[in-house]
Amino acid sequence: MRCIFCKSDSTRSRSVEHIIPESLGNREHVLPRGAVYDTCTNYFARKVEGPLLATPWFRHARSRQWIPNKRGLIPPMGGLVPGARMNADV
Repeated sequence: MRCIFCKSDSTRSRSVEHIIPESLGNREHVLPRGAVYDTCTNYFARKVEGPLLATPWFRHARSRQWIPNKRGLIPPMGGLVPGARMNADV
């Protein structure tokens, strides 16, 4: 089997690629093992999904919808404490 991204031989890949990231609540929509090379999976997780999911918009949306990350934690939602002029996680 060849990786859908880099076209390298990915028959020995161990990871399962989630079509929608697990951090957005996806547990069941996955590609079969070997569809994506492990190095490509790690690259997309670190360089694409991670920074995108760390943006305030996604953090707020995930917090508002109670979508946990892989560790089961809901990301805190940032806010401003009225009258105190300080930021706080809600």
